[in-house]
Amino acid sequence: MKFGIVVVTYNRCDLLEECIGKIAAQKYSADKVVIVNNNSTDRTKFFLEALSGEEYIVLNLRDNLGASGGFEAGLRRIIKENLDFILLIDDDAHIDENYLYYINEYAKKYPNVKAFSGTVYECGEISVAHRRRIKCKLTLKDEAVSVNKYAKSVFEYELSSFCGLVIHKEIVLKAGYPRVDYFTQYTDTEYSLRVGRYTKIINVNKAFLVHQVKKVLEEKVSYKTYYQIRNRIVTILCNTPLFMRPVLMIGFRCTYSIRIYLRRCKVFTNRSNGAYYMRHIKIIKDAVNDAAHNKLGVNMSYLPKY
Repeated sequence: MKFGIVVVTYNRCDLLEECIGKIAAQKYSADKVVIVNNNSTDRTKFFLEALSGEEYIVLNLRDNLGASGGFEAGLRRIIKENLDFILLIDDDAHIDENYLYYINEYAKKYPNVKAFSGTVYECGEISVAHRRRIKCKLTLKDEAVSVNKYAKSVFEYELSSFCGLVIHKEIVLKAGYPRVDYFTQYTDTEYSLRVGRYTKIINVNKAFLVHQVKKVLEEKVSYKTYYQIRNRIVTILCNTPLFMRPVLMIGFRCTYSIRIYLRRCKVFTNRSNGAYYMRHIKIIKDAVNDAAHNKLGVNMSYLPKY
């Protein structure tokens, strides 16, 4: 089988170099590698200009389109190539040398399955957040696949991150491309739902990659919170019958109104963190209102911080 890889990068040239090195070291080689540069301002462009090899295709975007736009652009380009499966990763996802080998073996073993993934390690441990199952179809409430399932050879699940997801070309043609208007957050979840209409998704536990993240205390409320809330609501509404959507939207407004009320209470009881809670209130209001009016794309009030 022929494999292609889409790598999305932004201002992390050191991680990108290691990522490309891991791709080059694959025992089962990729035929094409599309690298999407999301308008990086570091030395990424110079590194990519010096990259040699017919398998590499570089897309230098004029704007930072986020993960959504990056993967959409990469898939649109690589779909033109003569390939079977396409692997999706960011620059900080470094695949083991046997990653494509194991995916290929299990793709032959399960010919009716057209989407696979591998095990994600973060800080030396399995990160279960990347492979999830749906608990409630109406609200898309999900839970991570238990770490115990990784002791088996494979397991089936519904929701995948783009960290090591491998999709057959024919499924991409049927499901379409990631939503550019999501910009970031929940893009992979929404796309998994579409992929799941056409095929099961199986995790091949022996195939693994290392997600190079640092264990740091992230700000609990950030620009990501806005996109997470907005895009989740839009995804749920889009996967619900039309007659149910107004009722669901009322439910969302009520749920988030309660959250706003609780945070207003904290403003008065914890004045030292009052600004933090007021910011959270604004993010919730903006996200819910924008979801209700289907106002998507980049919100200039909530831009990534790198």
